[in-house]
Amino acid sequence: MIKELIVVEGKNDAHAVRRALGDVDILWTEGFGLSKEKLVVIKAAARHQGVIVFTDPDTIGERIRERIRRFVPEAKHVYLSKADALCDGDVGVEHASPGTIREAF
Repeated sequence: MIKELIVVEGKNDAHAVRRALGDVDILWTEGFGLSKEKLVVIKAAARHQGVIVFTDPDTIGERIRERIRRFVPEAKHVYLSKADALCDGDVGVEHASPGTIREAF
């Protein structure tokens, strides 16, 4: 079982990750509106339990990932390919199959 806090962009991403990985600790950033308060929570979690960043494989996801990387350089990162996260032209973790998410981790 994964013990680290998993950081995703939104609620639907969190549901997809839990479907794939079970009862894991998740925080969602609410997209690019990642607040300073949430960054502080992520930093504290990195010290206590570890953090894994799992954002969408798109421009916004990379921007969020970079903000976290600058504030919490010790965070781990897990990636999906765009092909694995694509559905009807929309790219997102929530579109990946449970098996693909498990493989990414």
